[in-house]
Amino acid sequence: MTSKELYAVQRAAGARLIVSRHPAAIAFLRAECPEFRDAAVVEVATADAVGGRVVGGNLPLHLAALCREVVAVEFDGPPPRGAEYGDEEMRAAGARIARYTVHRVVECTEEDLSPCVVDMCAEAGSLGDW
Repeated sequence: MTSKELYAVQRAAGARLIVSRHPAAIAFLRAECPEFRDAAVVEVATADAVGGRVVGGNLPLHLAALCREVVAVEFDGPPPRGAEYGDEEMRAAGARIARYTVHRVVECTEEDLSPCVVDMCAEAGSLGDW
């Protein structure tokens, strides 16, 4: 499958979603990432809405971990705050796009692990590496 075909399939399946209440951030995402041009927009993220999708916007980690990918708007300096901002203010503050995949780390105890893994952890000096 070519990348163009893959994009068409993902778009048809509604794979992309923007989560933001800021019109300038939505416009910035759409301008910088054409794959979000036709994406639906919601102001509040839910697990059901973001699960398994490529999401544009800034999400809490527990929701970002449910996404296939998060495309975040970041700033080199302090982001504009206090009032609604526009494209000019965003660019002046160094707005840029950063892509993330987030994975939740599940804590394990010795009781959760097989004996051979416990032995390997003991050799490594920590269960934290597993």
